Amino acid sequence: MRFKINYIKLRIVLLFMILSLIRYQYLRQHESGYPGVRYIPPQRIAEEIDTHGKVPGNPDKEIKDAKRLFQLIQAYRKHHNDMYPQKTGDLYLDIYKHPEYYGIGVGLNGMARWWKIVDFIHSFNSPDFKYADSPALRNLPKSSGSIPFIISDKRPDGNAVGGPKPPGARDVLAYSDLYVHQNVRYYKGDRTTSNPVGFYIVLWDDGTVTKVPYNNILYIPQGYGNFGYAFPGQAGVPSDAMTYTEFEEKVANNPQKWRASENTRTKK
Repeated sequence: MRFKINYIKLRIVLLFMILSLIRYQYLRQHESGYPGVRYIPPQRIAEEIDTHGKVPGNPDKEIKDAKRLFQLIQAYRKHHNDMYPQKTGDLYLDIYKHPEYYGIGVGLNGMARWWKIVDFIHSFNSPDFKYADSPALRNLPKSSGSIPFIISDKRPDGNAVGGPKPPGARDVLAYSDLYVHQNVRYYKGDRTTSNPVGFYIVLWDDGTVTKVPYNNILYIPQGYGNFGYAFPGQAGVPSDAMTYTEFEEKVANNPQKWRASENTRTKK
Protein backbone atom coordinates (compact mmCIF):
# COMPACT_ATOMS: atom_id res chain seq x y z
CA MET A 1 0.00 0.00 0.00
CA ARG A 2 2.85 2.37 0.83
CA PHE A 3 4.37 1.88 -2.62
CA LYS A 4 1.05 2.63 -4.29
CA ILE A 5 0.60 5.86 -2.32
CA ASN A 6 4.13 6.99 -3.08
CA TYR A 7 3.64 6.18 -6.74
CA ILE A 8 0.50 8.32 -6.89
CA LYS A 9 2.33 11.17 -5.17
CA LEU A 10 5.16 10.84 -7.64
CA ARG A 11 2.78 11.10 -10.59
CA ILE A 12 1.33 14.28 -9.07
CA VAL A 13 4.81 15.74 -8.69
CA LEU A 14 5.68 14.85 -12.27
CA LEU A 15 2.44 16.38 -13.53
CA PHE A 16 3.32 19.57 -11.66
CA MET A 17 6.76 19.52 -13.30
CA ILE A 18 5.24 19.12 -16.77
CA LEU A 19 2.87 22.05 -16.18
CA SER A 20 5.77 24.14 -14.86
CA LEU A 21 7.83 23.36 -17.94
CA ILE A 22 4.96 24.26 -20.27
CA ARG A 23 4.48 27.53 -18.35
CA TYR A 24 8.21 28.22 -18.68
CA GLN A 25 8.07 27.69 -22.45
CA TYR A 26 5.04 29.98 -22.70
CA LEU A 27 6.89 32.71 -20.83
CA ARG A 28 9.97 32.24 -23.00
CA GLN A 29 7.98 32.60 -26.21
CA HIS A 30 6.11 35.68 -24.99
CA GLU A 31 8.91 37.59 -23.25
CA SER A 32 9.90 39.57 -26.29
CA GLY A 33 8.07 41.16 -29.16
CA TYR A 34 11.35 41.13 -31.06
CA PRO A 35 15.02 40.85 -30.02
CA GLY A 36 16.78 43.96 -28.81
CA VAL A 37 13.64 45.98 -28.11
CA ARG A 38 12.25 43.99 -25.23
CA TYR A 39 9.88 45.78 -22.86
CA ILE A 40 10.89 45.24 -19.25
CA PRO A 41 8.53 46.22 -16.41
CA PRO A 42 10.17 48.58 -13.90
CA GLN A 43 10.02 46.03 -11.11
CA ARG A 44 12.19 43.66 -13.16
CA ILE A 45 14.89 46.14 -14.14
CA ALA A 46 17.01 45.13 -11.16
CA GLU A 47 16.93 41.53 -12.38
CA GLU A 48 18.47 42.29 -15.76
CA ILE A 49 21.89 40.86 -16.55
CA ASP A 50 24.75 43.07 -17.76
CA THR A 51 27.61 40.96 -19.11
CA HIS A 52 29.79 44.05 -19.73
CA GLY A 53 30.31 43.21 -23.39
CA LYS A 54 31.22 39.57 -22.83
CA VAL A 55 29.44 36.29 -23.64
CA PRO A 56 29.75 34.27 -20.43
CA GLY A 57 29.53 30.51 -20.25
CA ASN A 58 30.44 27.68 -22.59
CA PRO A 59 28.10 26.87 -25.50
CA ASP A 60 29.61 23.45 -26.21
CA LYS A 61 26.99 21.62 -24.12
CA GLU A 62 24.17 23.58 -25.74
CA ILE A 63 25.42 22.64 -29.20
CA LYS A 64 25.58 18.96 -28.22
CA ASP A 65 22.09 19.22 -26.73
CA ALA A 66 20.82 20.71 -30.00
CA LYS A 67 22.05 17.60 -31.80
CA ARG A 68 20.31 15.44 -29.18
CA LEU A 69 17.16 17.49 -29.74
CA PHE A 70 17.33 16.71 -33.46
CA GLN A 71 17.19 12.99 -32.65
CA LEU A 72 14.20 13.56 -30.35
CA ILE A 73 12.35 15.47 -33.07
CA GLN A 74 13.03 12.67 -35.56
CA ALA A 75 11.66 10.12 -33.07
CA TYR A 76 8.57 12.30 -32.58
CA ARG A 77 7.99 12.42 -36.35
CA LYS A 78 8.38 8.64 -36.63
CA HIS A 79 5.47 8.09 -34.26
CA HIS A 80 3.29 11.03 -35.40
CA ASN A 81 2.84 10.52 -39.15
CA ASP A 82 5.97 12.53 -39.99
CA MET A 83 4.56 15.63 -38.27
CA TYR A 84 6.82 18.04 -36.41
CA PRO A 85 6.04 19.04 -32.80
CA GLN A 86 4.14 22.33 -32.85
CA LYS A 87 6.09 23.69 -29.89
CA THR A 88 8.53 22.58 -27.21
CA GLY A 89 5.71 21.71 -24.81
CA ASP A 90 4.34 19.11 -27.24
CA LEU A 91 7.69 17.32 -27.25
CA TYR A 92 7.81 17.46 -23.44
CA LEU A 93 4.40 15.87 -23.10
CA ASP A 94 5.19 13.14 -25.61
CA ILE A 95 8.40 12.24 -23.79
CA TYR A 96 6.46 11.85 -20.54
CA LYS A 97 3.60 9.93 -22.16
CA HIS A 98 5.67 7.69 -24.44
CA PRO A 99 9.27 7.58 -23.18
CA GLU A 100 9.80 4.32 -25.05
CA TYR A 101 9.59 6.27 -28.34
CA TYR A 102 12.79 8.02 -27.29
CA GLY A 103 14.59 5.03 -25.78
CA ILE A 104 14.03 6.25 -22.23
CA GLY A 105 13.30 3.82 -19.39
CA VAL A 106 12.91 0.83 -21.71
CA GLY A 107 12.39 -2.34 -19.66
CA LEU A 108 11.65 -0.37 -16.49
CA ASN A 109 8.33 0.10 -14.70
CA GLY A 110 6.82 2.23 -11.98
CA MET A 111 8.99 4.70 -10.13
CA ALA A 112 12.22 3.54 -11.78
CA ARG A 113 10.76 4.42 -15.19
CA TRP A 114 9.54 7.82 -14.05
CA TRP A 115 12.87 8.77 -12.53
CA LYS A 116 14.59 7.90 -15.81
CA ILE A 117 12.31 10.38 -17.54
CA VAL A 118 13.06 13.07 -14.94
CA ASP A 119 16.81 12.46 -15.18
CA PHE A 120 16.62 12.67 -18.97
CA ILE A 121 14.90 16.07 -18.95
CA HIS A 122 17.32 17.33 -16.28
CA SER A 123 20.25 16.33 -18.49
CA PHE A 124 19.40 19.32 -20.71
CA ASN A 125 19.94 21.77 -17.85
CA SER A 126 22.91 24.06 -18.30
CA PRO A 127 25.10 25.82 -15.73
CA ASP A 128 24.85 28.82 -18.05
CA PHE A 129 21.17 29.31 -17.24
CA LYS A 130 22.33 31.73 -14.55
CA TYR A 131 23.59 34.13 -17.25
CA ALA A 132 20.39 34.14 -19.32
CA ASP A 133 18.69 37.41 -20.23
CA SER A 134 15.41 35.53 -19.82
CA PRO A 135 14.12 35.76 -16.23
CA ALA A 136 12.03 32.64 -16.88
CA LEU A 137 15.17 30.64 -17.59
CA ARG A 138 17.45 32.36 -15.09
CA ASN A 139 14.99 31.82 -12.24
CA LEU A 140 14.04 28.26 -13.17
CA PRO A 141 13.89 26.19 -9.93
CA LYS A 142 16.82 23.81 -9.58
CA SER A 143 14.32 20.96 -9.12
CA SER A 144 12.98 21.60 -12.63
CA GLY A 145 14.45 20.45 -15.90
CA SER A 146 14.31 22.39 -19.13
CA ILE A 147 15.15 22.03 -22.79
CA PRO A 148 16.19 25.66 -23.43
CA PHE A 149 15.21 25.66 -27.10
CA ILE A 150 12.17 27.18 -28.73
CA ILE A 151 10.55 24.78 -31.21
CA SER A 152 8.01 25.74 -33.85
CA ASP A 153 6.49 23.83 -36.77
CA LYS A 154 5.85 27.09 -38.63
CA ARG A 155 8.08 29.08 -40.93
CA PRO A 156 8.29 32.88 -40.58
CA ASP A 157 5.65 33.25 -43.32
CA GLY A 158 3.25 30.93 -41.47
CA ASN A 159 3.65 27.93 -43.74
CA ALA A 160 4.46 24.53 -42.29
CA VAL A 161 8.01 23.38 -41.66
CA GLY A 162 8.88 20.45 -43.91
CA GLY A 163 7.04 21.67 -47.00
CA PRO A 164 8.55 22.54 -50.39
CA LYS A 165 11.27 25.17 -50.24
CA PRO A 166 13.58 27.00 -52.65
CA PRO A 167 16.96 25.45 -53.47
CA GLY A 168 19.51 26.23 -50.78
CA ALA A 169 16.90 27.14 -48.14
CA ARG A 170 16.54 25.18 -44.92
CA ASP A 171 13.96 24.94 -42.17
CA VAL A 172 14.78 25.94 -38.62
CA LEU A 173 13.58 23.27 -36.20
CA ALA A 174 14.62 25.02 -32.99
CA TYR A 175 16.82 27.78 -31.65
CA SER A 176 18.19 29.01 -28.33
CA ASP A 177 19.00 32.59 -27.31
CA LEU A 178 20.82 31.59 -24.12
CA TYR A 179 24.00 33.21 -25.41
CA VAL A 180 22.43 36.46 -26.63
CA HIS A 181 22.69 39.37 -24.18
CA GLN A 182 21.17 42.80 -24.75
CA ASN A 183 23.01 44.47 -21.83
CA VAL A 184 20.36 47.16 -21.43
CA ARG A 185 21.20 50.03 -19.09
CA TYR A 186 18.62 52.41 -17.68
CA TYR A 187 19.01 56.11 -16.92
CA LYS A 188 16.83 58.86 -15.53
CA GLY A 189 14.14 60.10 -17.85
CA ASP A 190 13.44 56.63 -19.25
CA ARG A 191 16.59 56.78 -21.38
CA THR A 192 18.20 53.46 -22.17
CA THR A 193 21.27 52.19 -23.94
CA SER A 194 22.23 48.67 -24.94
CA ASN A 195 25.40 46.80 -25.78
CA PRO A 196 24.21 43.56 -27.43
CA VAL A 197 26.59 40.64 -27.76
CA GLY A 198 26.42 36.95 -28.50
CA PHE A 199 24.81 34.49 -30.87
CA TYR A 200 21.81 32.22 -31.36
CA ILE A 201 22.28 28.47 -31.46
CA VAL A 202 20.17 27.25 -34.39
CA LEU A 203 19.13 23.68 -35.22
CA TRP A 204 18.39 23.13 -38.92
CA ASP A 205 16.30 20.47 -40.62
CA ASP A 206 19.38 18.63 -41.91
CA GLY A 207 20.63 18.14 -38.35
CA THR A 208 23.38 20.74 -38.48
CA VAL A 209 23.80 23.25 -35.68
CA THR A 210 25.17 26.74 -36.25
CA LYS A 211 25.93 29.82 -34.19
CA VAL A 212 24.24 32.87 -35.74
CA PRO A 213 25.58 36.24 -34.51
CA TYR A 214 22.91 38.44 -32.93
CA ASN A 215 23.35 41.08 -35.68
CA ASN A 216 22.77 38.58 -38.49
CA ILE A 217 19.12 37.93 -37.70
CA LEU A 218 16.30 39.22 -39.91
CA TYR A 219 13.31 41.17 -38.59
CA ILE A 220 9.85 40.55 -40.01
CA PRO A 221 7.09 43.19 -39.67
CA GLN A 222 3.88 41.64 -38.35
CA GLY A 223 1.74 44.77 -38.10
CA TYR A 224 0.80 47.06 -35.21
CA GLY A 225 4.45 47.55 -34.26
CA ASN A 226 5.16 43.86 -33.76
CA PHE A 227 8.08 41.97 -35.25
CA GLY A 228 9.06 38.37 -35.65
CA TYR A 229 12.49 37.28 -36.70
CA ALA A 230 14.28 34.73 -38.80
CA PHE A 231 17.76 33.53 -39.65
CA PRO A 232 19.67 33.91 -42.94
CA GLY A 233 19.05 30.95 -45.23
CA GLN A 234 15.81 29.99 -43.48
CA ALA A 235 12.88 28.94 -45.64
CA GLY A 236 9.78 31.11 -45.60
CA VAL A 237 11.37 34.51 -44.99
CA PRO A 238 8.99 37.21 -46.39
CA SER A 239 10.26 39.76 -48.88
CA ASP A 240 9.74 42.65 -46.43
CA ALA A 241 12.18 41.20 -43.88
CA MET A 242 14.74 43.70 -42.59
CA THR A 243 18.39 43.15 -41.82
CA TYR A 244 19.64 44.04 -38.35
CA THR A 245 21.07 47.32 -39.66
CA GLU A 246 17.85 48.24 -41.46
CA PHE A 247 15.85 47.51 -38.34
CA GLU A 248 18.12 49.70 -36.23
CA GLU A 249 17.85 52.59 -38.69
CA LYS A 250 14.13 52.38 -39.51
CA VAL A 251 12.63 51.14 -36.25
CA ALA A 252 14.86 51.09 -33.19
CA ASN A 253 16.23 54.60 -33.75
CA ASN A 254 12.92 56.07 -35.01
CA PRO A 255 10.14 54.19 -33.19
CA GLN A 256 7.57 57.01 -33.39
CA LYS A 257 8.11 57.49 -37.13
CA TRP A 258 7.83 53.75 -37.70
CA ARG A 259 4.60 53.49 -35.69
CA ALA A 260 3.11 56.37 -37.70
CA SER A 261 3.98 54.68 -41.00
CA GLU A 262 2.62 51.37 -39.68
CA ASN A 263 -0.67 53.00 -38.70
CA THR A 264 -0.94 54.50 -42.18
CA ARG A 265 -0.37 51.13 -43.84
CA THR A 266 -2.80 49.38 -41.48
CA LYS A 267 -5.59 51.89 -42.25
CA LYS A 268 -5.14 51.29 -45.97
